[in-house]
Amino acid sequence: MAVQRTFHATDANTGMTRFMVRIVEKGDGYGRWNRAEQKLALIRDKDEPLVEFYDADNNGEPFDAQFISRYYFTTLSKDTDRTGIDLCGYEPAWQVSGEDYAMVMAFLREYETANGPVKEREPLDFSRHL
Repeated sequence: MAVQRTFHATDANTGMTRFMVRIVEKGDGYGRWNRAEQKLALIRDKDEPLVEFYDADNNGEPFDAQFISRYYFTTLSKDTDRTGIDLCGYEPAWQVSGEDYAMVMAFLREYETANGPVKEREPLDFSRHL
């Protein structure tokens, strides 16, 4: 069964899409859009998916939305006490809270239900640099 890997949060009053959330799995392209090659510049090579947020009010390639930020899947999914997230401190429109955040979390839970629990990445070992 194919699982939807993008979610569009819509303003209940206007019907306008506020932002898009995209899950980046191993093998997916992500990062800066390479116009010359018409593809995303990086390929995800790790098992833990990433979660990207895009501002749907602004145009950008390749999703017709402006990239805001990216998180490890478990950074968001494992923090069950959170009620929102500030995606970019200086831009008030890039805060996800309340009902919008609840919808994002439901989207992540639906993804995990369909694919099984997401294994958290191995912690970084900085001891060799000491």
